[in-house]
Amino acid sequence: IASVDLVGNLTQAQIVLLGITGGTSAGGAAERLVADWRLADAADGRVANRVPDGPALVPSKSAPTPFRGDGHAGLEFSGGRNVTAATRGLAPLKDGGPFSLEMSLMVKAPPPGYMGGLFQAAKYGTAGFRLVYYQNLKLGVEIFPAPNKPAYLQGQTALQPGRFYRVKLLFDGQRAQLLL
Repeated sequence: IASVDLVGNLTQAQIVLLGITGGTSAGGAAERLVADWRLADAADGRVANRVPDGPALVPSKSAPTPFRGDGHAGLEFSGGRNVTAATRGLAPLKDGGPFSLEMSLMVKAPPPGYMGGLFQAAKYGTAGFRLVYYQNLKLGVEIFPAPNKPAYLQGQTALQPGRFYRVKLLFDGQRAQLLL
């Protein structure tokens, strides 16, 4: 995987905190943090990675809008705005797992299309995954363990517009869990 994209066209969505860890916990051992982007720390749309030598998030075309409210701060993505990061050095994403992805987010309304992208680390249709939310405001994960053989996971709970949620995606290289 050459890049990690927080996919744009997130009309009325706000992303607050994002972190990626590599590896799994075993016998109480902590996961190794490989990326830690605090979107509230954005400067001109660029978000430094708090992990030493980790890739920064940078806007693809135009920078997302800063957001503060309800004790949260982050970036609001709308109108195709998105940020990307070069992740060639992040082995868990490049090698197919295991990994976990955590974020805090709030949506204001259903996405304008059939789904809105929240996070993508994939060569679409070939390898990787993406975290999305659908018109019914439920979260979903699309994982491509093999070319043209996607696996889908859809959450059971519809997000309430205007409410903040903590989302965690766990992937052990074969199975995924989506926690809200």
